[in-house]
Amino acid sequence: IKEVKKDVDDILTIEKQVFEKIDIDEKGNIEVKLKTVTEKLTELEATRQEESEFEEERKSELLKEIQLLRILAGLGLTIGEFVHEIGHYEPAFKYDAELLTNLVKDKKGKEAGERLQNNLNAFTVYTSFFKDAISENVNRELQPIELREPVAKFLEIITPDMERNNFELEDPNYIGYNLLTCPMHFSEWASILFNFYSNSKKAIKRTSNRGKIHIEAGKIKDKVYLEFSDNGVGIPQDKEEEIFEAFYTTSSPTGSSANEIEELTGTGLGLKIVKDIVEGYGGEVLVTTPKKGYSTTIRIELPKTDILDYE
Repeated sequence: IKEVKKDVDDILTIEKQVFEKIDIDEKGNIEVKLKTVTEKLTELEATRQEESEFEEERKSELLKEIQLLRILAGLGLTIGEFVHEIGHYEPAFKYDAELLTNLVKDKKGKEAGERLQNNLNAFTVYTSFFKDAISENVNRELQPIELREPVAKFLEIITPDMERNNFELEDPNYIGYNLLTCPMHFSEWASILFNFYSNSKKAIKRTSNRGKIHIEAGKIKDKVYLEFSDNGVGIPQDKEEEIFEAFYTTSSPTGSSANEIEELTGTGLGLKIVKDIVEGYGGEVLVTTPKKGYSTTIRIELPKTDILDYE
């Protein structure tokens, strides 16, 4: 662009030298044309500068996103090792908790022992869920997922947590049979549903409502869908697309005492990861009209696998 502007300036200089030999009308036309070219080049240079600044900003965001995804990947490996190792101790934990409960005679001791056993059972369910997800990832073969399966496993996991938070969990609603997604990893649904649940918990805690969550799955034409609803603070209409962008978060800034886990859970990557998973399979994730009695409903649509093709 700078070279072209220099050439135009050279032309202007030459034209000034020959203007005396050209009639006034022709001279005016040349001046107007050259002025227009100069203005267009100036606009082009300004646009190029804006695009360059935008590209630098976007590059910086992508590098930050990649860095955090690497941290999350490393954390996933650590969790995998932890889940594997803790499995060796779970039987002993259960046996000792049961033995102590039976040995204690007073009422409070019995109650404490029973709570301990219940908590250990919930812990075992958590670890077995992640153990299954990790082992399924070892097999990289994709396969259609019947939506009832990941939803059932997810609800089994979060039920103890919902009870502790006094949340109400309605029975899931399934519209139709054979709700088979396109071939994908089963563990990806763990990531999707836990991200939805994590955001719902935060939204509910910002209200005085008793928490309520509902899941619906069904199929329409060549797609299957899943809708996740909660009665939290809701999502402003002007933020319905922005929430799926990297680093968008409504969480309060973490303080200097926050650990790495707290910082990672508030980065705003959760829904971006969900979006990347869904769009990677040619699907779509969006905020849709809330179900009756709820303030937010997020909908996922994915290509459907026909049962005849699957069999």
